[in-house]
Amino acid sequence: YLYTKIRDKTTNHLDFIKYSKRIMTIISEEGLSINQQDITITTPTNIEFNGSTIDISNVVAISIIRAGDSLLDSFSTIVPEA
Repeated sequence: YLYTKIRDKTTNHLDFIKYSKRIMTIISEEGLSINQQDITITTPTNIEFNGSTIDISNVVAISIIRAGDSLLDSFSTIVPEA
């Protein structure tokens, strides 16, 4: 759906930006998920929950000139400390 929207010649400029940002956010999240680790946390109601965490201590964001700059913006929104 998203790729169809950004490739459609009838998509206006604002919609192209909106759909592109959604795609870049998904790509950034998927890239981060490669480094997932299992974790058990306790919820506010004292119930244990098995989830996952991401170790961002070794994450580095590098800008690739032109097209990569827009992906860097989305990634920096997700992991501003990278």
